Amino acid sequence: MIGLYLPVDVGIFEYYMRFVFGATARARDEGFALTILLAGRDAVSQQENLDGVLIVDPLAGDDGVAALLSHGAPVVSSEHPPDLDGGSAIVVEPDHRAIMFALLDHLADRGARRPAFIGAGDTSTWGRRIAAEYLTWCGLRRVEPVLHQTSFTASAETIGGIADDLLRRTEPPDAILTAPDGAALGVLDAARSHGLEVGRNLLVAAAVDSTAFKFVEPGITAVDLHPSALGARCAQLLLDWVDTGVRPNDAEPVPFELIVRGSTRGAE
Repeated sequence: MIGLYLPVDVGIFEYYMRFVFGATARARDEGFALTILLAGRDAVSQQENLDGVLIVDPLAGDDGVAALLSHGAPVVSSEHPPDLDGGSAIVVEPDHRAIMFALLDHLADRGARRPAFIGAGDTSTWGRRIAAEYLTWCGLRRVEPVLHQTSFTASAETIGGIADDLLRRTEPPDAILTAPDGAALGVLDAARSHGLEVGRNLLVAAAVDSTAFKFVEPGITAVDLHPSALGARCAQLLLDWVDTGVRPNDAEPVPFELIVRGSTRGAE
């Protein structure tokens, strides 16, 4: 049996559900059961009788992550544990720069000159790195950065409030890029309240795709990180390690896909 350790309060987010489904299916195919480990509880006691553990988006200050890494069993982590030595853990992560540059270059190609970024805070390596890459891109393009950090689990309502504040600025952004899962929906509501047409005089995009983004009007451009495939890939690495007793080589960067929808069609 293998365990899967999730951050606190992410169970409602699509990305994590799809990751769990992918990991569970791969474990089942290999003849293993998978159990969810509860963040915030005694992680080591939960780990007893497990062959290995998957950690998904470890957060800073989570003592459970540190305990799992130090326990000695095989660990595969999706994203590097922030502020910790990962030890022998295999870290699987995307190319953060490639993701942010693809999104921001796309926005620039569609006419954006003042892209703002609503980040996911600094409690995760993912949140830290994509914010850093936004600032790097702005520096290379000589664009004044507008970075507003919020929480890793910010809701669409929270993001909508931040977007409303941004759009009230003397020189508001002409594009808004968001990081928290599913939260770009809040930007659509804020844009409408300001009389803006999303996709024409305000571009909107997200760093994580969501099924809902396909069905709103306009659809929201986003990066598909293929979480089901990622979950399966992480589980396979862990199962190979458990089966052979030999740590596999570090994984290549996770592939991603930019899904372009109506929210970034640009002025016609």
